[in-house]
Parts: sequence; structure tokens; C-alpha cells
Amino acid sequence: MPGLALQWIVEHELDVAACVFVGDMDTDRQCAEWLGVPYQDQAGFFGG
Repeated sequence: MPGLALQWIVEHELDVAACVFVGDMDTDRQCAEWLGVPYQDQAGFFGG
């Protein structure tokens, strides 16, 4: 998974400091950490 996310960041020239990784699993959090992107749990992000 980190490879796909990294590809997306590179292809779209995203600023990881301006991004947020929203997920609901430990692997999502690990991917965000690996990428250096802030992580938020989906329940908190979407308010429910």
C-alpha cells in the first residue's frame, strides 16, 4: 500500500505537509507514518 500512496503523491506533486491520511485500520496509520503524512481516524474526521 505505501507504494501506491507514494506514487499518488509523486504523480500529483502533493505537499505531504498539506495532506491528511484518513483511515480506520492500524495499517492505515502505519502507511501514513511511513509517508510522513498526518493521520486521522475516519470516525473523527467524518464526525461519526
